[in-house]
Amino acid sequence: MREIIADVLASPVPVIGFVAPAGAHAASAGSYILYATHVAAMAPGTNLGAATQVQIGGPLAPAPREPEKNKEGGDRPALGSGDAMTAKVTNDAVAFIRSGTRISDQRMEQENLIGSEAPVASGQTGHKSLSATMPCGTWPEDDFVGHCARAFDITVLGRPSNEANQPRPPTVEAALFESGRPVLLVPATPPSTLGTTAVVAWNRSTETARTIALATPQLTSAQRIVVVDFEDWGVPGPSPQDLSRTLMRNELLVETRFLPNLHGQAGEALLSAAVSLGCDLLVKGTYTQSRLRQFIFGAATSHILSNTAVPVLMAH
Repeated sequence: MREIIADVLASPVPVIGFVAPAGAHAASAGSYILYATHVAAMAPGTNLGAATQVQIGGPLAPAPREPEKNKEGGDRPALGSGDAMTAKVTNDAVAFIRSGTRISDQRMEQENLIGSEAPVASGQTGHKSLSATMPCGTWPEDDFVGHCARAFDITVLGRPSNEANQPRPPTVEAALFESGRPVLLVPATPPSTLGTTAVVAWNRSTETARTIALATPQLTSAQRIVVVDFEDWGVPGPSPQDLSRTLMRNELLVETRFLPNLHGQAGEALLSAAVSLGCDLLVKGTYTQSRLRQFIFGAATSHILSNTAVPVLMAH
């Protein structure tokens, strides 16, 4: 049990304890483990049992002695050796639970940012860990995401779809247009790595420049960064080489690719290039064109939102 709890407390990612199904209960060692987790959840009809340690096997505790008199002349319980051992074991159990929950409480206080790198209670100075939270509010669905995301480093959403249990396209648009923060769009099948090879889709726009600035923490940890540009795509502005030089001044490993756009569809060409380059994070500014123009003529953002199979870090 203590080894399990030590692993939970040392985990670099949040650990969720879940008591299920209905009728189940977490007692004894289960109580200790549940207290140690970062998030404890219980299905309806479940309960948390006693955590007091009991003796299995061995001699029975001796019968208690007759009550003794205290200084005021009243009776006071007499503790036999068995009662003293019981008190010692109980106090040890209480201290163990408190030590675990204290660390978890500190983490809950400190790790309240979506996708942020918040310090965690640790014996190592400067130790950091990713954390996540799901805030609750009274706003309607789309406005809630757009407004609430302003207070967090990044918002993680699934690829938009009209299917059940998937973010609706207006929800993703609200996060992009209303939050002022980046959005990490993840496909249905998560990759084995994230951010090892980052592809920056450079169309020279203000939106992409802002997205690259917001993506600096992710780019800094990437092992490979590829800045890509396509024929007949984007707006007037600095070349990919200009951007690469700026990134390299920040000690980032950057290469530049100018790729053909055979079918005139930058979104399709970009996703194809991302796969061929082994990309596990695509960095792209969104909605350089108006949404009306995109609706009429089509554009890279709309295609990527609907079809990406790699994680995309986006901002407007």
